Amino acid sequence: MTNKHLIFLDTNLFIYFFEGKGVFGLKAKKVFELLATNKAEAVTSIITQIELLSLKSSDESSKHLLELFLETPNLTVENLGPEIANEAARVRRIYGFRTPDAIQLATAIYCKAEKFITNDKRLASFKEIKIEFL
Repeated sequence: MTNKHLIFLDTNLFIYFFEGKGVFGLKAKKVFELLATNKAEAVTSIITQIELLSLKSSDESSKHLLELFLETPNLTVENLGPEIANEAARVRRIYGFRTPDAIQLATAIYCKAEKFITNDKRLASFKEIKIEFL
């Protein structure tokens, strides 16, 4: 994975894209088109996979959702290791974010993403990486 045009995708982008509904679905589609056309690379945390598979749905729907997620082009899913855990603890201490959000942000920092794309306005106070909202 190179750092050129490396973006971090928060869980809500995947939900909007896979559901494909409304304004946010269209905006998320534009982000995923960058990946499909090799104009960007993305990273997300294993937390995203957990959150996606925690959505209320049938086992069959969850399996399909996992397939879509894993087939996302130019996407790396970063596991939680000690470095990310330590960084997440620091982020949580300083900013008071929920643990999953702190892990997502710590993963973005660890992977040296250029920006963190989300629609979670609670993350607006984070200044250590560029936060971009849909």
